[in-house]
Amino acid sequence: MQNSLQKQKRKTKKRHTKRSFKNSLRYYLAILKDFISTLREFNLIKLIGIIFGITFTGALFVFLVERGTNEAYKNYFDSIWYTIVTLTTTGYGDKFPTTFWGRIGGIFLMCSGVVTMSLLTGNIASFLVEAKLRGKSMSFLGQHKGLFIICGWKNDMELLLRDILTYNKDLAPEDLVIIANIHEETVSKIKTLPQFSKINFVKGDFHNETILKSINLADSSKIMVLADLSHKGESATETDSKTVMAVITIKSIAPTCYVCAELLSRSFEQYLRIAMCDEIIFSKEYSRTLLANASNSVGITHVIYELLDVDTSTSLVTLDVPLEFIGKPYKEFKQHIRNNAKDIIIGLLENTGSVVEMKRHSIREAQKTADMAKLVENLKKTKNIEGNKPKLNPSDDYIIPAHSMGIFISGSSDAQ
Repeated sequence: MQNSLQKQKRKTKKRHTKRSFKNSLRYYLAILKDFISTLREFNLIKLIGIIFGITFTGALFVFLVERGTNEAYKNYFDSIWYTIVTLTTTGYGDKFPTTFWGRIGGIFLMCSGVVTMSLLTGNIASFLVEAKLRGKSMSFLGQHKGLFIICGWKNDMELLLRDILTYNKDLAPEDLVIIANIHEETVSKIKTLPQFSKINFVKGDFHNETILKSINLADSSKIMVLADLSHKGESATETDSKTVMAVITIKSIAPTCYVCAELLSRSFEQYLRIAMCDEIIFSKEYSRTLLANASNSVGITHVIYELLDVDTSTSLVTLDVPLEFIGKPYKEFKQHIRNNAKDIIIGLLENTGSVVEMKRHSIREAQKTADMAKLVENLKKTKNIEGNKPKLNPSDDYIIPAHSMGIFISGSSDAQ
C-alpha cells in the first residue's frame, strides 16, 4: 500500500514537473518572440544582415583579385579578417590590398564601414534606451492601481483621448495606458501635446498574454478594447477576431475586471457574451441605426448627438440607485429625483458592474433556497443574466432590483 502511494506521488510530481516545464517554455518563447519583434522594430536584424552580406561579398572580391599577387591573402579567411577590420574602421594594417581593383574594393569597404557602423551603433543605443524605459514603464504598470487601459488604435486617437479625459474628470493622463502594435513615431506625435505627455504606451499586440500579464489588470478602473483598423489590408472579420481574442485573454487573467469591447459586426457578439464581456459597442450598427432614424423622424440624430457630444452642456449619465430604493417601486425613486435634483430620469440600468461578479452573486442568492425546483429555476435565470441591461421608462409599479443604476439626462441646453 505504501509503495503504491509513493508511486502515485512520483507520477503526480512528474506530471507537475512536465506541466511546469511546458509553461516555462511557453513563457520564454513568448519573451524571445517579443525580443525578435523589438529587434525588427529598430531594423537591427535587417542591418546586421546587410553587414554580413557586405562582409562576405567584399571578402570574396578582395580574395579573388589579390590571390597569387599578394602573400597576405593566402586563403579566404585572410580576406574575411581584412574585411571585418576595414568595415569596423579598426585598421590594424597587417593586411592591405596592392592591386588596383583590390584598393577600389578597400575604398568601398571603408565607406560602407563608416555608414553601417554608425547606423548599427545608433540603433543599438536607441534599442537599449527604449528597453530601459520600457522596463521602468512595465514595472510601474504592473503595480499601479486604477489604470484605464485602451487596447488598440484609432486614426483619430488624439480626439478619442481628449474626449475620454474630458468625460472622466478624475482620470489623470498617467493613469491611461495604450497597448497597440503601432509605430512609435505615431505615438510620439500625440505625446508631444502637453495634455497627453504622461500617457503610458506599450508597443505590441493587445491580445498578447505576456504583455497583458505585465499590467495590473485586476485593479484597473476599466479596459476598453477597440476595433483596431490601423493595419491596412486587414478585414473586419480579422479585426473582430483579435478583439474576441483580447477579451478572452483579459478575462482569463482577471475575470472580474470591467471590459468594454468594440465590434464591427454582430456575428462575433455571442463569443464576447461567452467570454463575459461587460459592455459591447457596435460602432457600424449605431451609424446605420442613426441613418434609419433620420429617414423616419425629424431631428432625432441631432438630439442623440447633443446628448453624446462631449462639448455640449447636456449629457447622458448613469448614477447608483440609493440602497433605500432597492426593492421599492420605480415611482418612489422617480418622485425622489424630481424633488431633489434637476436631472431628468429616463429609466434604469440593471445588472451593472462586472458580469462575472453579477453571476457569482446571483448563484449565491439562488442557492439560498431549499426547494430544488426553485433552485433550478433560479440557476436558469442566473445563466441568462445580461450585464448592463437598460430598462427605459419602466412602469411606476416596477420593482427596482439590486445592482441597478438610474439613467439620467444631466445638465441644461438653454439658449445663450
